[in-house]
Amino acid sequence: MATTLAASCSSPPLLRPMSLLPRLRVGLSLPLRRRALTAVAAAVRQDAATWTQAPLSLVAPASADASLFHVSVDVSYAPDLAVSYTVPGQYLQLRVPASDKPSFLAIASPPSFASSRGEFQFLVKRVPGSTADLLCGLGRGDVVELSAVMGKGFQVERISPPDAFPAVLIFATGSGISPIRSLIESGFNANERSDVRLYYGARNLQRMAYQDRFKDWESTGVRVIPVLSQPDEKWSGERGYVQAAFSRTKEILNPLLTGAVLCGHKQMAEVLACYLISSLLSLSISTSAYAPCCVLLVAGRHLMGNTACAPYATGSGGSIKVISSDGKFEEYVHSVRAAELMVENPGEFVCDADHLSVGCRIPGLVADEELERRRLYFLLPMDLLFSVLTEEEMAALSCRASTATKKRGVAKNFGRRILPVLGAEAKRASETSSSVKRMSTQRSWKPALDTIEEVP
Repeated sequence: MATTLAASCSSPPLLRPMSLLPRLRVGLSLPLRRRALTAVAAAVRQDAATWTQAPLSLVAPASADASLFHVSVDVSYAPDLAVSYTVPGQYLQLRVPASDKPSFLAIASPPSFASSRGEFQFLVKRVPGSTADLLCGLGRGDVVELSAVMGKGFQVERISPPDAFPAVLIFATGSGISPIRSLIESGFNANERSDVRLYYGARNLQRMAYQDRFKDWESTGVRVIPVLSQPDEKWSGERGYVQAAFSRTKEILNPLLTGAVLCGHKQMAEVLACYLISSLLSLSISTSAYAPCCVLLVAGRHLMGNTACAPYATGSGGSIKVISSDGKFEEYVHSVRAAELMVENPGEFVCDADHLSVGCRIPGLVADEELERRRLYFLLPMDLLFSVLTEEEMAALSCRASTATKKRGVAKNFGRRILPVLGAEAKRASETSSSVKRMSTQRSWKPALDTIEEVP
């Protein structure tokens, strides 16, 4: 690479644990380690059908400013969980002792690590007050809980053989590089393709992870192009955002021979997806109706990845309709699971509008449940999960559905058919229908998750 990158962070002394659980020393002998796991089992909440307990084997900063962390989990004593990770781009939920709220994490290590080393590796963005923040405050030997592996991942067979798709463009920002690492290190015959580029965006070099891996990635045929939005004066590489860096190349690529992988924050993915599809992949769209986290676009025909991201079809009766807590309306014409929407909307759960009833508790879809076509769903704050729905809240949701569908030109009164407006309450609720923030006192929060039995 033409530009010298900052040296990768060395692993500092491990942080002291925040939990009160006994420490599990990963270096213990097998019998002692098994007894240690048994001893702490009583201290960690049990839900054997859904959660697997496993010790941390590494917690260390992954960026110079410690905004990103390397986290490794030993899954050698959970062989069924280890071997269930088979495709780069898959993810799971992780729960720490100090919080009931799980965090969704893409697995950064390739599947071979799980089978050969018995380890899952993650790149975690530390957000103050979040489960990820608690996780980054733990240390080697602390026990966490993992859900089953979820998602279809990057189905790289869709860009095979290499001579049929010689150009592959990869875009990632921030911690979105995590599943991209898995993709690259798992291998997709990049060295047999003529043009494979990774545009990796970060604020500056201090916030860029995996710099020590760039040379290895380039040796496999992936050209790494760092893009910094706020670099210092010494930086001579690409500046701005990844979408701008790519557009500056002014290249003309054959859309039938090109695939693109997007993984990062929502705004980047929306802009890039629209740009690629309208300019490069020659797929006409009517609006920027994308909300990807990880998505692979192939020759303007396929959308694949962890998030079902497809252009909406206005007024399509066969689409999945979702209204977010801020009133934003989305339609999906491809299958989408509740977990995928929850990844995109942290702190919210998915609720089927047909299952809402005044005086009854508000249910949530289980993480791996697929949303059904021709139905309306709400994204609601976690505070409302299992709380009793009031008439005022029902009216507010009804107004939200009516307003959102009307703005998007969906069939008249679609929202009203799903949620009947409750007269005067609806009128009063319309003034505050942009959000429903009532804190529930009926029941403390608890994840609405069932056993995940997925065959990738």
